[in-house]
Amino acid sequence: MRLKIVSLLLFVTIFVTACTPALPEDTNSDPFSTENGSGQTGTPTAEPLTEEERQQAEERNQERDNEAQQIAEAVNEFTSKGGQLQEAELIPSCDDGVTGIGTIKGLISLDNLIPQYLSEIPTDPRTGSANDSGYALCRSGDDIVVTAPNAELDREIRK
Repeated sequence: MRLKIVSLLLFVTIFVTACTPALPEDTNSDPFSTENGSGQTGTPTAEPLTEEERQQAEERNQERDNEAQQIAEAVNEFTSKGGQLQEAELIPSCDDGVTGIGTIKGLISLDNLIPQYLSEIPTDPRTGSANDSGYALCRSGDDIVVTAPNAELDREIRK
């Protein structure tokens, strides 16, 4: 019986050794490294955009830029005339982040700007909805800044 157990253990050891891929010869390598074999670290990048996809992203960014400007002008005009934004206390410093514009709890509603300052709340061309416009607000000193967090092509949109 003992011989059978030893034989079985020996067989399992040989089998596991034969089926395990060899480790790289670089014994100084970090097994948790994100190096991708090209000497670069990090996550793999997405496929490059086609010229048409890049053009569409630029057009969406232009729309975001225009809409963020519309929101900023409306908010500034409204507040300069003594208007108070709903949930204004939720607007953080730009150093601390942003709060979205929308009707979902926790977002800032701009419904009191309609129709006098805005005909409707603009929505991000790709991700926006009536519940979450895709635009956000933050404070820079006494100013309220409008951002487009979903801007593409590594573009930052702040008005």
